Amino acid sequence: MAGVAERLTAHAYLAREDPRRTELIDGVVVVSEPAVLHQQVCKWIFRALAEWVDSPPGRGAVSLPLNVVL
Repeated sequence: MAGVAERLTAHAYLAREDPRRTELIDGVVVVSEPAVLHQQVCKWIFRALAEWVDSPPGRGAVSLPLNVVL
């Protein structure tokens, strides 16, 4: 797990400019870049859900995840 020398607050973390996909876990910055297999599995799951939604009417909706600051 990659981290920083000192723990960051959420405010300090959000103020950083880092193009990588990272998370702040217990004050430590963790780089979490998805691998190719992860992206392929996401595609397969999304495709299966989309086909399920598109079959008979009224089954619901499916979308890709949204980035939300928690």
